[in-house]
Amino acid sequence: MLPVDLSELTPTHVESLVDNEVAESLTLEYKQQLPSKESSDEKRAFLYDVVAMANAAGGDIVFGIAERRGENSNTGIAERLSGERWSNVKLR
Repeated sequence: MLPVDLSELTPTHVESLVDNEVAESLTLEYKQQLPSKESSDEKRAFLYDVVAMANAAGGDIVFGIAERRGENSNTGIAERLSGERWSNVKLR
C-alpha cells in the first residue's frame, strides 16, 4: 500500500516509490497508463487487477509508473514516472 492515506498523498510520495525501487505487492500495483478505450484486453486486465485486490487485502493501484523490465517480463519494481503531471488535483 501507499505510505500515507490518499488525503495526505503528495507527488513526493509517488516519486519515492521510484527513488526507493519499491516493488509491487499484494496491496500495491503499478500501471503505466489507463486502459485504452479501444482495447478490451487492456480493460479486462485492469478489471482483473481491481477485482483481485478487492477480493484479497485491498490496496492501491498507482497510475503513471513504469515497471523495470526483466529478461522476459516486468519485474514489478518501480522504474520511472511515465504519466502526466497535474497540479491542484483534488481527490474526492
